[in-house]
Amino acid sequence: MQAIVNLFPTFDERNLIAALQALTIYMLLLLFPSNNQPGVSLIDEKLIGEVNGLIRYGVSTGLVLEEESNRVRPLWESWIHVSCKRRALLSLYTIHWAYSAFFCLPPLNCADVSNIPAPAAKYLWEANSKEQWESLYNRWLVQWDGPSLCQRELFDISRGVRMGPRVELWLEDADEFGMLFVALCKHETPMLMF
Repeated sequence: MQAIVNLFPTFDERNLIAALQALTIYMLLLLFPSNNQPGVSLIDEKLIGEVNGLIRYGVSTGLVLEEESNRVRPLWESWIHVSCKRRALLSLYTIHWAYSAFFCLPPLNCADVSNIPAPAAKYLWEANSKEQWESLYNRWLVQWDGPSLCQRELFDISRGVRMGPRVELWLEDADEFGMLFVALCKHETPMLMF
């Protein structure tokens, strides 16, 4: 982990995403012990601070494509990169929250990611080719009237049978990762604050 933290300012976009994904896996391995390990170990405070710095750096490199803001289909490769980066950063925020809750530490402020699109539709991730993804993304653009659902809107889901039309539309196509954030945001005591 320390090697990634030391080198992250030198990474290009592709290597930054790989580093964020690797950190996600390493953090999970450190925080959720095996059956042979008696409990969760306290991670060096300096390392946690450096991981937080990497998270903030990842956020600062951009989480929304210009095409997404303009409601046009982005390049497939660009969409994959930014979506993977968003997922890795949201995962790291969530893992940091779990660590903070376990050790009664202050969590990261998630305001940096409150305006990014909520996790993408499952069918976009399941596309088998660039051509299929382009067709599905065009369908998704037609389906949405206005900007895509933002992370912060997951907190506005009201209890009851009916939800807002934007949330209902998003939920129809949400994948497991998206549903995780609905559960985290709608828990009696919200676990992540945007």
